[in-house]
Amino acid sequence: MQSASDKKTNDIDKIELLKILFKKLLSDNKIDAAEKSLFGEFKVVFDIGDRIYSGVLAETIEEIKKSGNVFSGGTTLEADSREYKISLYCEVYYRMLFNGRISESENELLKGLGRALKISEDAEYEAVLAAEERIIGDALKYIDKNEYTQARELLLAFGPDKKHYGGYFRAAYKLFKECPDTAGRAAEEFRERYLKNVFKGQPPWEALYYYARLAGGRDAEKSEKLLREAFELADAAEKKHLTYFQMAMVNQAASKFERAFEYYMEAEKFFDGDPDTAVNILSCYISLKKFGPAGEYIAKKYDKFSGDARFLNNCAIVYSKLKDFTKAAELLKKAISVNPCFIDALVNLIHMLIALKEKKQALEYLNKLQPLDKTLYDSLVSKIKR
Repeated sequence: MQSASDKKTNDIDKIELLKILFKKLLSDNKIDAAEKSLFGEFKVVFDIGDRIYSGVLAETIEEIKKSGNVFSGGTTLEADSREYKISLYCEVYYRMLFNGRISESENELLKGLGRALKISEDAEYEAVLAAEERIIGDALKYIDKNEYTQARELLLAFGPDKKHYGGYFRAAYKLFKECPDTAGRAAEEFRERYLKNVFKGQPPWEALYYYARLAGGRDAEKSEKLLREAFELADAAEKKHLTYFQMAMVNQAASKFERAFEYYMEAEKFFDGDPDTAVNILSCYISLKKFGPAGEYIAKKYDKFSGDARFLNNCAIVYSKLKDFTKAAELLKKAISVNPCFIDALVNLIHMLIALKEKKQALEYLNKLQPLDKTLYDSLVSKIKR
């Protein structure tokens, strides 16, 4: 399946790419023997005539003179500088990816660059990883700005190294989920792109995990089935934790709190330092009205998560259900000190202070709520003044 945005239209502009390389080579504002050697090598690699090549170099030097050292803080070139070779190769590879899927002629240019730089295999791999990381970051920025076509082109320009599976598929999931062009068919497009066509044999855990999140939606049974398939591929505790956590989330959204609770507890076995898991475990305890066991859970986890406002807020709810309103109020005040803009804690504390007949304090916190949510503020004003 290839959409119009999948198709590469033009190879990268060699002149612009050459100027980028020249600027990096000249970042120390001098031309030494090693640089002269590379200048000669680049002319062959880029297959550009003497007149044009000299003109690009002269133009680049003039630009550097006018703007100063454009690559401030860059590494000076030495004949055996591994870091500098990585920097040059990464820049070219990044520019090619940014221009879209790398064509055969661009790939030949990359090979020529590698020979000219005499870059080692491990250094080349490092450069490729760095370029991929930059592209994934760029794609996420485009998604955040709702520029979905640009993000799609960047992500479809390459198949990521396994070290980038997490970031890459997380970005792809975000794109397919948020892009209005894929509304209603996001899961199917994701499946076609990343499960059927790209990976031969077994797709990676990350692809199955994010496909399950797209395809399952709020359908707990479907999500569980797909996530169990992903769980079979989980080769690390973090992945197992995330898979169970997601199973729990879809059940919690479907008000299946007992099942959600079980999955959260399974998730915590693989990673017990995640505040989101602890917060949601308390939410399930509250929904199931199991306040005694919730209090025991708080006693075990409080020191670890007392810096999380959401955890403190849920602790306060538990203590209020246990009729310890003073303790609940203290926890809510601490939650607000951790996060002054946490509306849930502010509203809960205001209600708590009203119940404790601490109207003066309630008004103080109500004034903090006003700039955050005027509607809630207005609804609580009359309640305090009664």
